[in-house]
Amino acid sequence: CEINLSSYDVVDLAAPAPIHLMLPRMSYLHAAASEAVEALRGSSLTSTSSAVWFSVDKQPQRFNLPVGVLFDIHQLKNGVSQNSQTIRHLPWKLTVHFSSYPSDVLLGYEGPSTTKHFFCQQLKQALFLEHGNARMGMAITQEMTEQMWGAVGVGDFETYKLVNDRVVADYEMGELKHEKEDTRSEQQKKTDEIRAQMDAEREAAERKERGEEEVGKGRKR
Repeated sequence: CEINLSSYDVVDLAAPAPIHLMLPRMSYLHAAASEAVEALRGSSLTSTSSAVWFSVDKQPQRFNLPVGVLFDIHQLKNGVSQNSQTIRHLPWKLTVHFSSYPSDVLLGYEGPSTTKHFFCQQLKQALFLEHGNARMGMAITQEMTEQMWGAVGVGDFETYKLVNDRVVADYEMGELKHEKEDTRSEQQKKTDEIRAQMDAEREAAERKERGEEEVGKGRKR
């Protein structure tokens, strides 16, 4: 991709040279292009602004969607079908802005932690839809979250997969534990029911026996 500083943010007489990058499809713009953003920030009028945003063909780009999704949307809008083997409009030309945040179009952005927050929420939502419960998401520790987000930021799929495999393994162990606990609970329930029935039968037999004894004593009198 090619990243340019918005003409509205240029502080010098001439705009800084564009920065060219290879962006991982699995990453997010604000994470994958963070170094380019900081390099261009020095040439911006509002260099201290945290509300950074990107646009393509003057269209604001959603920071909470992966790079690959944003690029595919751009391709489709420019007449490239999903089944096409041809990639057009390269390099993908992005414009970075440090002012005039389009809050009427984009969700609020307060810095790198915002993208990370949305990633974590989307990950947990996806796991819930896949497994039908929240236990998979709860199996992800803070350490795992940091490792997964770090891998996403640089497009390190191997590290992401290793952490994901650990999450799956922990989830399956937890499910096996829950299954054993459910089995024990069911067995205990059945045992308790049998004991309650036996106690009831014994009490009934004792009451019957006491009643017969009382009848016998009455006859003797």
